[in-house]
Amino acid sequence: MMESNVNDARAAKRSRWDKILEEYESQGVSARAFCQSRSLNVRQFYYWKKVLRSDNQTPGDFIELVTKRDNSGVWVSCGSWRVCVEAHFNPAVLRRVVESLS
Repeated sequence: MMESNVNDARAAKRSRWDKILEEYESQGVSARAFCQSRSLNVRQFYYWKKVLRSDNQTPGDFIELVTKRDNSGVWVSCGSWRVCVEAHFNPAVLRRVVESLS
C-alpha cells in the first residue's frame, strides 16, 4: 500500500511540472523570469524540463516550434547545424530552438 502512495505522489508531481512547462512554453519569456514570477526554483525547473521532455522524445525526433507570427526571423538548417537570425527575430523562438538542440 505504501508503494502505491509513493507512485501516486510521483505521478502528481510529474503532472504538476508538466502543466508548469506547458504554461512556460506558451509565455515566450526566459526560464529565469518565468520561475521568478511564480516563485519556482530554477534548478528544479530545468531538472523537470529535462526529465519530462526527454520522456516524450526519441533520438531523431523533430521538435515543432510554433510562433505567433508567420515569420519569426529564425531559420535552422539541420545538415551542418546552421542557425540564421534576422534583424527582426523573435527572441522566444530562438531560445526554444537553442534549448531544443541542447
